[in-house]
Amino acid sequence: MQKNILNSLILLACGFVGGCGGGSDDSGHTTTTPPPQLTYAEYEIASTGLHSTWDIVAVTDPSTLPISGSAEFSGVVRLDVENGTGEVSMDGALTLQADFATSTIAANASQFVDENEVLYSGDLTLSNGVIDRGADTSVDYTFGGNLDGSLTGAGETYVITSDLSGDFVSSTYGAVKGAISGNAASSFGTGYVFGIFIGER
Repeated sequence: MQKNILNSLILLACGFVGGCGGGSDDSGHTTTTPPPQLTYAEYEIASTGLHSTWDIVAVTDPSTLPISGSAEFSGVVRLDVENGTGEVSMDGALTLQADFATSTIAANASQFVDENEVLYSGDLTLSNGVIDRGADTSVDYTFGGNLDGSLTGAGETYVITSDLSGDFVSSTYGAVKGAISGNAASSFGTGYVFGIFIGER
């Protein structure tokens, strides 16, 4: 889906709304320390701060991205999930890794909490994430993939199948931001899920 069409849908469905670290275990494998659990209000404050910083900065020209190395970003993902006749809004912690050598993207969103401060277990994981170095960022996103998983809370489980699309921001690719669009299956049937995300290095 082209950027301008998807953005229009997101703006209709969503209102604009962390950190992570790494180490090694005894076997030498890299481990990831999850960020602290935030409240919905704290996520909203963090997201607002990130948007205030990065929404005024131009997106990165994908042809100028490095051809080696990698970068990791952390931030906030906001979802509006159809819930019967209405919707539930929830925020979670985002981690996103860009591998410039292979032009691929990996990401995970977890530790969700809804607008009523109800915690949700489970997470969403990005698969098939690719960087398009030839993207025209005026109409298309620079990277995308499938963001899927299950979130359980408030007596309900939402099985989410969605697409994540985004851009790098600034000449030094200091941040990422974009949109999420797809379906959420629950006891209410299958409804929509729309979202936005933002993170910085």
